[in-house]
Amino acid sequence: IIHVPMQSTKDTYIDESIPFFQIATHGLVTNYIAPVNLSINPSRDLLRSIEYGVLPSFVLTAEPSWKLRYTMSSNMYSTYYQDWLPTVIEFYHSVNENLVLVHDQYITDHQRLAEDVYLTEYENGVTFIVNYSMKPFIYHTTEIAAESFVVLTREGSL
Repeated sequence: IIHVPMQSTKDTYIDESIPFFQIATHGLVTNYIAPVNLSINPSRDLLRSIEYGVLPSFVLTAEPSWKLRYTMSSNMYSTYYQDWLPTVIEFYHSVNENLVLVHDQYITDHQRLAEDVYLTEYENGVTFIVNYSMKPFIYHTTEIAAESFVVLTREGSL
């Protein structure tokens, strides 16, 4: 499934996004977020994809984006593959090393540990802790750097 919602609309009565759809479907279908290269904040999107267990996606073009300016694809404002190749490789390695551990697993727990710090646990015991804040966070004896994540298994950190 592509363009999986990654946050609530935060209407009047909603103050926090809960990944209900992702919890309900993880382990059953493969979900992808909206293209990262068309996002306002790609690094936050990577963290959100790790927290929710959703794979990142990209829209890439062989020609520079400015050539699409006066076409029906003018919304593709940042798609030139040479501009994004290092980021695509970095995201791929991060996701491949980490989400592959839980690709076919159900989410068994998701909770807020502190402001901007979230835990997602899977049925095989793998746990992701995502820290969106600008300060490090200590979970038991594990430090999660600012704007980063850690993967914990039953045996310890990866």
